[in-house]
Amino acid sequence: MKIYTKTGDAGETGLWGATRVSKADARIECLGSVDELNASLGYLRTQTTSLDAEQLAAELGLLLPIQKRLFELGAAVADVRRQVAPLDLAAATEALEKSIDRQTDWLPPLTSFILPAGTSQSTLAHLSRAVCRRAERVLVKLLEEQASDADPHAIKNLKNAQIYLNRLSDWLFVLARALNNAQHWPDEPWPG
Repeated sequence: MKIYTKTGDAGETGLWGATRVSKADARIECLGSVDELNASLGYLRTQTTSLDAEQLAAELGLLLPIQKRLFELGAAVADVRRQVAPLDLAAATEALEKSIDRQTDWLPPLTSFILPAGTSQSTLAHLSRAVCRRAERVLVKLLEEQASDADPHAIKNLKNAQIYLNRLSDWLFVLARALNNAQHWPDEPWPG
């Protein structure tokens, strides 16, 4: 089977159950950002496997389930046929919140803004956080565009995805701090 189809050579692609759309379509932009986030998390996973950070084992263990969840999220964004099951991310969002709380309990309190810096793993978590925030912004724009003409099922899926991405970006921020802390690298305060 060939990987290239040449069907996208004219700047269009297909959505699940739809006619072809421009590659500049808001859904495609959202899917691209979620895909980029997923790839950055995959890279983060490869960079944290050899860390001797027992305290972070449970948190780092969330990376693979998060990647799987992002595929489900992408399917909900791509589904214009409205055939994707309801996107229930409540438990996944709660898992992120519990992880944030666990990490925050043993991290030094924040007293200022910090720079996205430190160890290579931490800076990769910060980069993933920035990509996650972009994915959320693009999803919010898609929600605003769809609000008047999409069915309630699709809107609910997109809103659940937006909440999950918001919490995921918070989790990545705390994880970046925890990765620095586990490697005895202090946060770099913003000098402003």
